[in-house]
Amino acid sequence: LYDKNGTVIVSDSTYKGLTLSTDPEDPSYQFRQLLYGTPYVLETEPDEDYLEKPFIYVGSLVTDEKGDPNGFVQLAVDPAFLSKPVESLSKEYVLSTYSGTNSSHVFAVDMQSATYSYHPRKSRIGKAVADYGITQKALRDGYAGYITVRGVKYFCVSAAANSEYVFVVTPASNLLSGIYRISFFTFFPCFAAVCLFYLLLLREFSLSAAADINSGAIEEAEFRSEEVLKVFLKGAIFVFSGVVFIIYILRDKLLPKDSIFSHIMGSVWENGVNLFSITWCVICICSVGFVTICLTTLLLQLGNSASARTKTMSRMLISLIRYAAIIGIVFCCAKKLGVETDTLLASAGILTVVIGLGAQSLTSDVFDGLFIIIEGSFHVGDVISVDDWRGKVLEIGIRNTKLLDLDNNNTKIINNSALKKVQNHSLNPEGIFLSIGIDYDEKLKDIEEIIMREMPVVRDNLPLAVEGPDYLGVDAFEDSAVILMFSVKCRIEDYYKVKRGLNRELKLMFDRNGISVPFTQVVISERDGNEKQTGTSGL
Repeated sequence: LYDKNGTVIVSDSTYKGLTLSTDPEDPSYQFRQLLYGTPYVLETEPDEDYLEKPFIYVGSLVTDEKGDPNGFVQLAVDPAFLSKPVESLSKEYVLSTYSGTNSSHVFAVDMQSATYSYHPRKSRIGKAVADYGITQKALRDGYAGYITVRGVKYFCVSAAANSEYVFVVTPASNLLSGIYRISFFTFFPCFAAVCLFYLLLLREFSLSAAADINSGAIEEAEFRSEEVLKVFLKGAIFVFSGVVFIIYILRDKLLPKDSIFSHIMGSVWENGVNLFSITWCVICICSVGFVTICLTTLLLQLGNSASARTKTMSRMLISLIRYAAIIGIVFCCAKKLGVETDTLLASAGILTVVIGLGAQSLTSDVFDGLFIIIEGSFHVGDVISVDDWRGKVLEIGIRNTKLLDLDNNNTKIINNSALKKVQNHSLNPEGIFLSIGIDYDEKLKDIEEIIMREMPVVRDNLPLAVEGPDYLGVDAFEDSAVILMFSVKCRIEDYYKVKRGLNRELKLMFDRNGISVPFTQVVISERDGNEKQTGTSGL
């Protein structure tokens, strides 16, 4: 045992009190490296000039409590006893004694020449590994992934040892049985839990519906159970995706660097259909889906609380984000699963021409939708008329526009290229013109005085009217009536409500003041001998 000054303080030989030489030519000088922090020093050849029997010396550093060099321990080994241990430490001996499960085996590859330096089949030693299907990507320290050798897929792990890469490989087919068992025992409990939850919901709503069976509550209960299940599944998927996304973002802080999750996200494995690529695709779909849902929800809330133009732009951005997310996920996942996406991208120009020629209507819909947004002809929330069909704009998409019928609450989907003759009713208040007839026997001047007196009452009973109602005068003379014209203005959303309300108020006003509204009369005559009977009937 040497102290930190290089002096022997304990020894089982007769040489005590010796100090390391300061002469660089002296064999003991190399052990001074241990005094400066070198972990160990090993002599490769014995000193033949030594007076007594030559030994091979080995030194190992000793440190104090602070970790600073505090001397070293030195062993003297007789070379005659090293032949057997050295032989047992040779590469060929160590690798040949490897015995693994699942038909696994080991081989070594020379770093410089990329040839087999060891293989259980001696015929492969010295041959290039590229000839057997091993790519350059796998030739590195710490590679964990799949390789294909002569048509057989193997899962492998590699490690660098001096000037070689040592691979431990096992056939991928031997791993599937364990994967199937794990998948079964993880999927089955989750599937059973979802089924149990669904059955409990059905039972709960069935019991509640049975209490009101005469009121037709069964269908409503079944509908509510399906809605609750949908909400539950959507929420569960959203939460799961959020957890995956958070783990992905904070993987360096939450997970060790050598974790399997970090290895998967590092994308250092070989592309193809394997466990790593499938797991990477799941993580990618969850992360991109979570971000897409958050962005679309934020844009939707922003659009609902802003102007119509902002709402329209937000809906368009939502469509673009969804399409971009889907296309991005498909290309990225396809590449990780072994699809040559570079070839697909290179042929995108030809594909675009083919689509442009074969799907001209689709292209027209897309461009017309963009022009609608840019020009601002109408926005989400406006009421428009298209070919005598009136509705409220729910969404302006990339390809079509959705309209809601204000009267029947039906949704109509129209391709953007079909929106040629559009009338926007939301720019100004909508005018409603009503005609009502009075009998020729009525005195027009008296009726007009009654109308002017009663009109404030009619206005009070039409709170949704923006302007009016107003009496416009005599509009026409029909065969059996004098036609009076009335008008009122309102928001387009309230068109039918105000129209019906004005009809009602005018009829009530005429009834209160005894003004008769003429109706069609038909005279029926029957001949009975020389007598003639006549009668009238209102239709």
